Amino acid sequence: MCCKTKWFGGLAALAGLLVTVGVLSSTETGRWLTGLGWVQLQSVWNWGHDQVPPDVELKRIANEVENLNKDIALQFDRQVQQERAIEKVAKDVEARTKAANEQYKVVSLLKKAVEEAKSSEQNYVVFEGKKSDVAVARKELTERWEAFKRTKNGLDLKEAELKEKKETLAAMNENMNDMVKAKDDYALKVDELKTKLESAIAAQTRGDAHAVNDGWKNRQTHIQDSIDRIGDQIETMNRMAQQRAKDIKVKAETGAAQTVKNDTTEKEIRYFEEGLKSLNVNK
Repeated sequence: MCCKTKWFGGLAALAGLLVTVGVLSSTETGRWLTGLGWVQLQSVWNWGHDQVPPDVELKRIANEVENLNKDIALQFDRQVQQERAIEKVAKDVEARTKAANEQYKVVSLLKKAVEEAKSSEQNYVVFEGKKSDVAVARKELTERWEAFKRTKNGLDLKEAELKEKKETLAAMNENMNDMVKAKDDYALKVDELKTKLESAIAAQTRGDAHAVNDGWKNRQTHIQDSIDRIGDQIETMNRMAQQRAKDIKVKAETGAAQTVKNDTTEKEIRYFEEGLKSLNVNK
């Protein structure tokens, strides 16, 4: 949400900058400010571009690459139209070629007939089953020859047009191949970048996992230290209790011995006193 707000703020700054550029560009000072504004415009653009996450930018690029198919489809339609135009011109060339060949054949036969009439010193020419004067035949020959040349000129123009269209189609095919290759190359590069991005994200995720594991290890160490400390305290308490028990036992045993010793002394004293009495030592 924060990035989105910043993005809209950046666009607002860009719009304001464009308005300022338009107002100030008509003066010399304005032109200086326009140059400064262009630098700021580039900064805003670069800032906005840097705010786009890599995965979002890759999706945008992939969409642009996919849109190249529209250009390829348009180029394909143009090629189809060119091929149809070539077919049309090719049929026209075929018809004109056939007509020119027929005209040339007729002109050749008529020319031969006129030459034969001239060589045999005849005043007439027999052609296509008709008999005509040599002068008339020569005129007809001239007219047929002119018609043939017009047909041949038209045929030459159409053949040139056909050749040009075929060359154009060949260039279009080459351009189509380049477009398809470029599109495939871009798609491959996008796929490679996606793979690299996924690897980078996976590495980052592993790093985060290691960070979590480090925290887990730290907590384990803290818990183990606490357990060891409490264990040591309990052991100390046990040792102290055992020592106290020993001390009490020793003290008890020492007191009993002293009591026994005292009792023995008193008996000895009484025995001694009784002995003395019996001996009348005191008398």
